[in-house]
Amino acid sequence: MNRIIKFLETDFLSLAIAKFREIPKVYIKSFVIIFIAINVAFAYHTFSFMWGDHDWGWLINGMNTTSHWYIGRVTGTLYPALFTGNNILPVLTDLHAYIGLTFNAIALCIYWKVPKSTLYYSIIGILLCIQLYTLSLLFYLQLITSLWLPFFIITALIFSEKATLCDKRCKRIAYLLSAIFLNLIAFANYPPVVNTIPVVFIGRMIIDVFLEKENRIFVAIKEILFRQRYGLLTIVLGALLFGAILLLLKNIGYINSNSYQLQTIGMKDFISHLMHVSYEAFRSLWHYPVSFFTPVLVRLFTSLFIFGVFTVGFNVFVSGERGAKLQKTKIIKIISLLILFLLIIIFSKTSALISTNPLSLYAPRILFYGNSFMLVFPLALIFLQRFNFPSYHCKHSLDKYLFNSECTNSESVEV
Repeated sequence: MNRIIKFLETDFLSLAIAKFREIPKVYIKSFVIIFIAINVAFAYHTFSFMWGDHDWGWLINGMNTTSHWYIGRVTGTLYPALFTGNNILPVLTDLHAYIGLTFNAIALCIYWKVPKSTLYYSIIGILLCIQLYTLSLLFYLQLITSLWLPFFIITALIFSEKATLCDKRCKRIAYLLSAIFLNLIAFANYPPVVNTIPVVFIGRMIIDVFLEKENRIFVAIKEILFRQRYGLLTIVLGALLFGAILLLLKNIGYINSNSYQLQTIGMKDFISHLMHVSYEAFRSLWHYPVSFFTPVLVRLFTSLFIFGVFTVGFNVFVSGERGAKLQKTKIIKIISLLILFLLIIIFSKTSALISTNPLSLYAPRILFYGNSFMLVFPLALIFLQRFNFPSYHCKHSLDKYLFNSECTNSESVEV
C-alpha cells in the first residue's frame, strides 16, 4: 500500500528531467549533430515526397492495421496505427524515421564500446546513416519506420548483457522480457532486419577478443559467448514467437503462403545455397550490381574495411611482450580474428541464407540492415585502438602513424 501511495505522489516531470540530466553529454551532443546531418542530407527527399511503388495509395487513403499481415509483417503498420490514426503524415513521418536512424548510431556506438567522444560517435553515426542504402529504404513509404528496427535489435542485445550482469532476479527477468519483446517487434515488422544481428554481434566479439589483454584467446572467446548467452537466447525466443504468429495467421487465412517474401530455402538445398550466398557476399565487396552504387564507391568502402582488418592484425602482432611462444599465440589470435571478419561478411546476408528470394542478395533496402553496419565497423576498430592500449603498444603500432601522437591507456575520452 505504501508503494502505491509513493507512486501516486511521484512528480514524474521532475523525475524525467532528473533522468535526462543523467544522460552523458556525449550522447546528447552526438544525437544533435547526427540528426541535423541526416536532415540536411535527405532534405530534398523530405520535402519533395520522393516515394515510389504503391505507397501513394496509402498516403491518400491511409493504411489498414492489417494491410501487411498477408506477408507476415504484423507490426509493419504499428506506428501509424498507434500515433497517426493509420494515416501517413508527410515530413513528420520522415523526421520520425530520422530519429530512429540517429538512435541506431548511438546504440551501436554504446554496444561496440566506441570511446565516449562526440567526434567519434558523430563520424560513425553520420557514415552509418547517410548512405545510399538508407535512401533506398526512404523510397518506400511503407518501410520508412523500419529504419528504427536496428535500434530495437541492438537495444535488445544491450538489455540481454545487462541481464547477465544483474544480481536481482526480477530485474534480470524484466531485461530479458524486454529484449524478447523488442526482437519480436523487429522481426514482425521487416524480417530482413535479421541481417543486423550477426554483423553487430560478431563485431562485438571481434572487439572483445581484440581488446583481450591476456594471451588466452580460446578462453576469451568462451567467456564472451557465455556473457552473450542471454542475447542469443532472446533472439531465438523472439524468432520462435514470430514463427508461432506466422503459423497462427496462416491457419486463420491472413497469410498468402505463395508470397515471395515468405519463401524459405529447404534443408536439402541449404549447403549449395550457403556456398552461392558466400560467393556473392565476397563478390559484392568489389562489384555491386546496382546502378547508383558505382564501382568506385563500392571499392572505397571495401578498402576501408580491409584497412580496418589490416590495422587490427598489425597491432595485435606488434603489441605486448616478445618471445616465440607469445608470437605463436598472437598468430592464433590474428587467425581467430580473421575468421570472425570472414563470418561478418558472409552472415551480413543472413536473410539471403534463409530466403529463396534473389532480392535478398541484391536489394539495397534489404542490405541496409547488414552492409551499413559492416562498412562502419572498421572505424570503430580504429577509434578503439586509439584508447585501449598501453603506451608501449602505441609506440610500436600503426596508431603512431595514424594519429601522429602517443596513445593513452584510458578507455574513453569526452570531447
